[in-house]
Amino acid sequence: MTSVIENIFNYQDQIGHEIDFIYEAELMNRSLYDLKEIEGIEGSKPYKAEWKPLNYFKGNLTVKLVPDGLLELLQDGTDGRYIKRLSKR
Repeated sequence: MTSVIENIFNYQDQIGHEIDFIYEAELMNRSLYDLKEIEGIEGSKPYKAEWKPLNYFKGNLTVKLVPDGLLELLQDGTDGRYIKRLSKR
């Protein structure tokens, strides 16, 4: 585990609270890094995930990386584009 983020947020006019445990991991199937999209299932709901450079989220008012503080945590361990290693906090 590299960090813990406490997140208090507003969603659909309700206050939410969560504790996020941030881990550094690598995908066992390394070919997934080469795909533009990855299909997954959370519970019974399918979804598509896309790889985005961290700079995509910086200053972009149309998207938000959550939880608050995650972007800054990730940027601390980067060369500006890709995550090299997260530093423990």
